[in-house]
Amino acid sequence: MANSKHFANSTSAASELWKRLASWYGARLLDQFGTQPPPDWRETIEQCSADVIARALAEIKIEHPVHPPTFPQFAAIVSRMSYIRQHGPLPQYRLCDFVIAHRTLTPAQYRNWTYVYRGDVCVAVDIPADPVGGVPGFRVRVEEIPYA
Repeated sequence: MANSKHFANSTSAASELWKRLASWYGARLLDQFGTQPPPDWRETIEQCSADVIARALAEIKIEHPVHPPTFPQFAAIVSRMSYIRQHGPLPQYRLCDFVIAHRTLTPAQYRNWTYVYRGDVCVAVDIPADPVGGVPGFRVRVEEIPYA
C-alpha cells in the first residue's frame, strides 16, 4: 500500500506534472528537456507529497512565467516548499507579509528591502527611507511579529 504522504504512483505523478509544465511552456519545455521528465526530476517528484508538488507548481508559475525552471531551480523550489510544509513560512516571508499588512509604505518603500541575518537565520528586514516622500526608513525584527 502506498504511503499517503507520497504520490500513490510516482511515475504517473511525474507525468502529470510534466503535462502541466508542457501546457504552460509548450515547445520551450519539450525542446529543453524532452517529452518525459528526466530521471532527476522523477526522483525528486517521488520524494514529494502531493501538497508539496501543488505548492511548487504555484511557485513555479510565479517565479518562472516565461521559461521553465532548470532542474536546480525546480529542486530548490521543491526543497523550499517541503521546508515550509514542515516548519511554516521562512522568516523572510513572515517579515514581508507582516510589513505589508501592518505598515504604511510609500511606493518607493516597496523596493530595495534589506534582510538582516544572524548566521544563516533571517532576523529582521530594513525598509528604506523615502526621501522624496519625507518618510523615514525602519527595521522590523522577527520577534515583533505575533504568532497566530
